[in-house]
Amino acid sequence: MSRADPSAAERGGVVDEMGAEAIQGVRLRARLIEIANLYFDGIEHSDGARVPDAHIEALRARRFPVVDEARGLAVCHVMFDHPGDRERADGTYPFRSPNSMLAFEVFKVRRGVLEEVWAIGTALPYGIDSGWSP
Repeated sequence: MSRADPSAAERGGVVDEMGAEAIQGVRLRARLIEIANLYFDGIEHSDGARVPDAHIEALRARRFPVVDEARGLAVCHVMFDHPGDRERADGTYPFRSPNSMLAFEVFKVRRGVLEEVWAIGTALPYGIDSGWSP
């Protein structure tokens, strides 16, 4: 260890399993959220060819109440709006009627790459308010 290249610990930061240094956890928190948002961007801008969820009309009320920088985890609450009339690439319709889904998704990031997404949600009336501020 040279003085010209001090370790992360000497600079007051930590190196996590993402392989990234975070000073005070601020940069790493922002990066985890940015990576998780790329997933949602893929859904919002998909025609169904690359991301199979093209039947989603809108994502709204997205927030990240929990981010665990040391473990590379980000938890997101989000509302998905399904209009009910969007056809999948295979010609099927995933929903028979419009609905909104309140989803809780957990993103696992390793070395700056989104490796896993776990999700749970429930269908609600179409357009229902999320219950929290945007």
